[in-house]
Amino acid sequence: MGFEKDIGYFDECEEGTKNMLLETKRLIVRSILPTDEKAFINMAADGSLWEIYGDCSECHIWMKEFISEAIRLEAEDNPCQEYLAFAIEDKVKHLVVGSVGSTYYEDFMEVGVSYFIGADHRGNGYAAEALKCFIEYLFAKYQINVKDYTKEQLDVWATGQIDLEKWNQSFCENDSIVAVEGKIIVGFGDIDRTGYLDRLYVHKDYQRKGIATAICNELEGRVHQTVVTHASITARPFFEKRGYQVLREQQIERQGIFLKNFIMEKERQTPIM
Repeated sequence: MGFEKDIGYFDECEEGTKNMLLETKRLIVRSILPTDEKAFINMAADGSLWEIYGDCSECHIWMKEFISEAIRLEAEDNPCQEYLAFAIEDKVKHLVVGSVGSTYYEDFMEVGVSYFIGADHRGNGYAAEALKCFIEYLFAKYQINVKDYTKEQLDVWATGQIDLEKWNQSFCENDSIVAVEGKIIVGFGDIDRTGYLDRLYVHKDYQRKGIATAICNELEGRVHQTVVTHASITARPFFEKRGYQVLREQQIERQGIFLKNFIMEKERQTPIM
C-alpha cells in the first residue's frame, strides 16, 4: 500500500501544548481533542472498545475524563508513563474511525503499541495504514540512540516528519526486508542495487535478539559488490563486528544542529573457483 505523503508535524493548540499530527494517503493520526468525545462514545457503544476496556455500557460517564487524561499524558510526552493515545481520522469523510497509541506494561517495563478501529470502519485496511505510520513515528521519536546523542540532537533528528511517500518509493525500488513476530513488525531494513544499506531498524523492545543480524545477513546476501552504510554512533560497533571498516567520520547538519555518523563499508568475499 502506497502513501501519498506525510506532513508529520507538531502544531500549537490553544492551550499552548504541542499536538501530534501524521498523515497517510487516507488517514490522519492526530492528538485526541475534547470534540472527539461523541465519536469515542459511539465506538464504545458498538463494542469496538470492549477488547481493551471491557464493558463500556457506561462509557458516556467516563469518556470525558479519559479524553482529558489522554490530552494530559500527551503533553507530558512520556511513553513509559501509562499510555499515549491518538485519534485516527478518515481525511476525506472527516470522521474519527479509531485510535492508535502506546501502552506501558509496568510488569515487563516495556512499551507496546495498541489500537482499535470502529466496527463500522473495519475491513478497509485502516489499522495497517495507521499502525505503519505510528510505529515509524514511535521508532524515530523515543529512546533510540539516547545514550549517544544529546536531547538537542535527538529533537532535530526525530521530529516525526517522516516523508512516507519517499520512503515507500525507495522501499519499492530497493531490496527490503521486514521482520515480524506474531502480528508485530519488530524490524526492517533495505539495500539498493549499488550495495548501499540504507535503513536498518529494530524495535527497541526486540533489540539484542539477533533480529538486526538476520536482516543484515539477508540484505548483504542479495548484492555481490561492496556494501556501504552510514552508521550512527550507536550502530557502529554492530557493523564493525560484521566486518565493516570505517572510511571516514562525517557531520550531518539538521536545523543548524550537527550529528556525527560514520561512512562504513564491507568488502564482499570473492568465491574461490
